[in-house]
Amino acid sequence: MSADQEFQAGFTCSGVHATPAVPLPYDCPALAFGSTLIKVPAPNTENNSTNPPRIQSRHLFDLAIGDDNLFRGDRFKWSARITVINLTNQYALYNFLSAFSGTPYVTPRTITGETPSRSSPTLLTSCRTTSHCRILELTRFGEG
Repeated sequence: MSADQEFQAGFTCSGVHATPAVPLPYDCPALAFGSTLIKVPAPNTENNSTNPPRIQSRHLFDLAIGDDNLFRGDRFKWSARITVINLTNQYALYNFLSAFSGTPYVTPRTITGETPSRSSPTLLTSCRTTSHCRILELTRFGEG
């Protein structure tokens, strides 16, 4: 493995992490080897059927809140939606060195807000944190 691949997997040797440019020492003892993102079986306990190396388990939470008729009007119907992906902002892997997709990580916390109406445009924003927002898209909903 390259230094970058060891870094992406979160490999450690005696608590020292690999970096994108510097790999772990070649002679890292098995008892000192570990990973922050992959469940590595203890030495001499790995078995592809009963105890394989796996991506560490995780629990991800998404949240969506909204209302389709915010002002309870008959002529104009305003909606508001807020969606949060990865609410707890966990740093984790989906897969490691996949033949088709490389090493995908879990999406960092993303907050999206939407306020569509039948007569006004929709403004979508994405925020990594509450203080850094950017406009993703401005579209107009058609009459329906």
